Order: sequence, then C-alpha cells, then structure tokens
Amino acid sequence: MGVKVYHNGNWVEFSTGSNASASFIVEEEGTPLVGLATALNFVGLGVTATNTIGNPSTKKIEITGVSTFLQLSDTPATYVGSGSSIVSVKPDSSGLEFIKADSSGLGRDNYVENVTFTTLSGGGAQIKLEYAGPDNFSDITADLTPTTLDLGFTDLTDTPGNYTGHAHKFVRVNKDGSTSNGTALEFVTQIPGTAVGAAGADKQVQFNDGGSTLAGADSLEFVKSGSISSYGLYLKPFSTDSDNYGGGRIAAQTKNNTSTSAPWNRASITADGALELFRTRVVDPVGGPHIDFKSQMGDGYPTGTGQEEDMDARIQMDYANGWVSGQAINPSSADYSSITFQTGGRGYYDSANTNGRVTEKIRIGKYGEIGIQAGRDLYVSETANPPVIANTRTDAQIYGTNGQVLMSQGKGYPVKWSNSSSSSSFSTALEVETGSSSSIQPPASQGATVNLANFRSIAPNAVKLLIYNVRVKYPATSTSANGWEGVGTRIARQIDVTNQAHIQFGANDGSGEQNIHLHTNQLGDIQLQDAKRILLHANKIDFAKLGTATEGGYVGTDYAGMTIVANSGNVSGTTTIDTGISVNQGHGGGVGILFSSRHNDWGTSSVDAQIDMIKFAVGSGPANKNSVPTRSNIVGGSVPISVSKSPQNTLWITMTLGNYGGRWALMMMGGNCVDAFTVDV
Repeated sequence: MGVKVYHNGNWVEFSTGSNASASFIVEEEGTPLVGLATALNFVGLGVTATNTIGNPSTKKIEITGVSTFLQLSDTPATYVGSGSSIVSVKPDSSGLEFIKADSSGLGRDNYVENVTFTTLSGGGAQIKLEYAGPDNFSDITADLTPTTLDLGFTDLTDTPGNYTGHAHKFVRVNKDGSTSNGTALEFVTQIPGTAVGAAGADKQVQFNDGGSTLAGADSLEFVKSGSISSYGLYLKPFSTDSDNYGGGRIAAQTKNNTSTSAPWNRASITADGALELFRTRVVDPVGGPHIDFKSQMGDGYPTGTGQEEDMDARIQMDYANGWVSGQAINPSSADYSSITFQTGGRGYYDSANTNGRVTEKIRIGKYGEIGIQAGRDLYVSETANPPVIANTRTDAQIYGTNGQVLMSQGKGYPVKWSNSSSSSSFSTALEVETGSSSSIQPPASQGATVNLANFRSIAPNAVKLLIYNVRVKYPATSTSANGWEGVGTRIARQIDVTNQAHIQFGANDGSGEQNIHLHTNQLGDIQLQDAKRILLHANKIDFAKLGTATEGGYVGTDYAGMTIVANSGNVSGTTTIDTGISVNQGHGGGVGILFSSRHNDWGTSSVDAQIDMIKFAVGSGPANKNSVPTRSNIVGGSVPISVSKSPQNTLWITMTLGNYGGRWALMMMGGNCVDAFTVDV
C-alpha cells in the first residue's frame, strides 16, 4: 500500500509500490507550487524526518521549533570569531550581522560620573550631568522649572486634576474625615459667613469678623473703574442706614488717655465733608491741632537727607498754654482757639535746627481780630544773628489800635498796622505811587500790560476803570527790547475781565506822545494826532443830524446826513454784504455813488472797473415804504454787482465774481442813512 492523503472526503493513494510513479500537488499558503510532487523533502533545523522505529513504512515528521539566535533565518550562522562584537542591522537591511566595536564610541564605556542640583534664583533647580569615559563627552545642564517641565497646578499629585466646572472657585486644604488634618488641596465655592473666598458684595473691602470669619465691609469699598488715576477707596454709609445723608469716618488715633477712655489725639475725615483734628496732648511736641505742609527732604541738620522735613508751613490752633511742655490748655484765655498761619520752611528754629525758619506770620483771634507776627518766635532776617529771636512785640504792634489799617511793605517784608486818615479830604495833593520805573514798564511782547491803578465796584458783574501801560509796538531797536518806545497809557472800562473801550495816550507807532486815541476795543478808532489832523479808522463813517419825521402816517426819527464810506474789503466768489443803510430815506430820497472793480490776472488790462448810481425811495409814506433801491451805470459796466435789501430793510450789495477777486466802496447822501439796525461791514 502506498501513501494516502485524505482529499475532498476520500483517501487518495499516491503509490502502490516502491517503484510507483504516482504524483500530487503541493501548495504554499493556498498557492500551488509549479510541477507535480512525487516525494516530500523536509529541510531546516526546525523540521526532522525519520523512520518510525519498528515500522519503517511509517515516516516520522518532527517540527522542533527555533531555540537559538543562530537558528533564525536572518541571523549569522555562527559565533566563531565574533567575540565582544555587537549585533547590527546589515547596511542593505536584509538581516542582522555581528560587527566589532570601533572608535565612534560604539560599545565604549562612557558613563555619568556625577549628578549635581543647584537652586535657581527664580525658583526650581538646575541639574548637571558630568560624564566620564574615553570619548570625553561634554557635561549636560538643564533647568528644571514648572515652565521647562511643562508642569501646572493640576499636574501635582495633591491638587485637582483639571479646572473643568470650577470657574470662580477657591482653593483650600481638604479635611481628612473627622480629624483636623488635611491631605491635599481642593476647589470650593464661596461659603457665606466663613473665611473661604471673597465675602460680601462686589468692591467691599474684606475684614476679620470675630477672629475667624471673613466678611465684607458694608460701607468701605475699593472702586476700580476707568483709568488707574480714578481708582479709589471709598467710605460710604451702611446699606441699611435710613438717614437721608448717612455718615462714616476714617480716623487715625493714638492710644487712649486712661483717665478719659478717649484717645489723646485723633485725625478724622468724615463723610459729611469735614476734617476733624482732635489733640489733647500737651507734652513735646507742644501746640494745638494743626495741618502741616511739607515739600522738602531734610538737609541733614537735624533731619536726615533721606527723610522728609518736619514741616515747611503750618496752620495751627493756639492752646494758649504758653508753648510750655506739660502746661494745661487754657480755654478762658483771649488767645485760645486762635488760628495761626506759619511759614518759612524747614521747621522751627532752635539750637538743634539752626536752618529752621518757620514762624507765625498771621493769626485770626478768638474774637475775629487779626494779629501780625504774634507767635513765640520772630523772624528777623537772614543777615541777623540769630535770624530768629524770641518775640517781644506788644499787643498794639500785633493787633494794631483802633482805626489803624493794614499796610503792605512790599514783597519780602511783613504787613504792618498803620494810621490812616478817616476823611477823603487831603491837605496836600494825592499821590498814587506804583513802584520803580522798571516795574511799570510792560514786558517785551506786543500787547503786554502793567496796571497803574484800578477803580472798581463790587457787584455781580464787577465794573472797573483801569489805568495801565501797554506795549503797542516793539521798539525800533529790536523785537526783544523793552524800552519805553512803543508804550502807550490807557484809561479803560472793564466788565469782569473784558475791556470794553479805552482812551489811549501815545500813538500806535510809539511816537507822537501827544496823540490821543478813542478806541472801542473793536477794529477802528479815532486819533487826534498832534492837533494837525483827525484820523478815522473805520469801515463806514456817518454824519447824521437827528430830526423827527411825521410824513404820510410815518412817525419816527429821521437821521438826515451822509455816509462817507461803506467798504466791502477784498471779496471773492458770491458775497453779499449788509451796509446797514436803510432803504427808507427821508424827504427828497437818497442817492449813492458805488465804486466797484474786479480782476482776473495781473496788470491793469485785466482789471474791470465801473461807477454806478444808486437811488433810494422816500420811505416815509406807506406806499413807498421798504422799496428796493435801483442801480444805474454811470461808467464802465463789466463788474457783476447788484443791489437788494435785507429782511431788516437795509441795503445789500452783492458781487458774483467766480474765481475773480473784487471790492466795492459806497458814498451815500440822504435822510435816515443810519438806522437803529446799523451793521458794521
């Protein structure tokens, strides 16, 4: 019997004898190999074919598997000659091979010999790996910080793992069961009445309420809105305060006086708009409640240069205890409660502070009296030795006597009490002296003034009569010179701070000091120049004789006269100007001569000029009232000019010039040339 194979439900016999020639198909993973097989040959270290002992006709196929590295199909076949070699992938990537260690460091003993840690100034540590070995590798350093390690709060082992769902929560130590111990941190929400998170309402300042509870101060808020300069701490009334205005105070105070249970001293700012200074201390430093003004650092004697000066000026209440340490306050004294004003700088003068110059200059007494230099010390001068002495002035010197008035002694000197006449009659000529020549000379800038006298009334609108010098022109020598050339003297009426009109002595050009100017503080004036001529600066000059008109039912004032000039100035485009001349003239009507010109280029050939006559109707009768004047050409005729009337029935003159420039001037004769509605042009 030959080899049988079970195939498709049947046993198939391949041979029937030792010389049989039967064949069969062999497949690899389902794919038939080329050619028919008549025998099977098992090769490789993992498969062994042998005869079965005692039954040679049965063949034994044994698959033992791979048990060594060399048995693999893509590894070297032997270890011989490869001692101390290492395994490496072949250059063609077809398998593995043994290679010897070489100078590139492969297989060489390089190792970390030492590891050190150094604390970083900004937090964290720096690690340093120091190498040893034949290749002399460079040491390696690395900073270990939360940033370089990409380590956050939620990456720690004793913190929450993420922030999801925990917006606006706070962090606290957790509680381990019934003990008071904690094991980690956790997120929690605000718990009212506890010390967890922010308490109270928005903006409220937090405070310790009862020793263990955090609360919001109902009346103390920090407002953070707008720019940084507008941030502030505000003390407001309690939200439950039913008073119309509410109250509150911010105070700084000393320890309590044990005999009164009140503080010795206290300074308070109250919500009702008051600054309250309470001071009962009578030992050094002595003196009543006060406000100090400081602007200097110490000069080293005695206050250090790195410290602020004790005071440079002071406002203080008088205790009336003689400035004696420990002396009782004396409320019954006539000096008690006086308010003193002290200036000079660098604190009080004494043997330890010879640079001090602060002394009392003025006081307002208990009964409203004004005192001059009434303090303990008296400043003499910088050249005196010492510059500050004990004050021995009498009450008459300090407070004056009945009828005396305060008199200035000029800058650098104190005011003083002086006698004054109680009558307006003077036995000698009254002199008003304003100072030296240089003090009444205006500065070297045009329009600069220096007041000489000021007569004023006290009223809701203060009316003043001023006498002052004014620089109307720079001196001929230089625009920066400040000589008397170009200076005039004016008498002016001023309401509040606005000059209304003035009379000026001296010409506008700084010469002709005998000239007189009448000025309305607007454009235009009248000048009387050395009695040789009268100069009128105006756009329109009217001569009017007043009369009364009753003709044709019209009753009013008849301004009979002549307007010498009504001038447009240089105009362009389409320009309408109100002359202020009424279209209603008196008996006889009115007539005007209108001069006009325009140009569109340089030279006289490009200038158009003409003269027109304008007729005005008699406006006294109702039938002719408010008639539009008529214009008729006398000579020329190319200037686009026309006349009409305004809603107020005054003469309008219009030029339509396009891109040209032009001007006009009018001479007018007639009654009612000037009306109450006159408008300057």
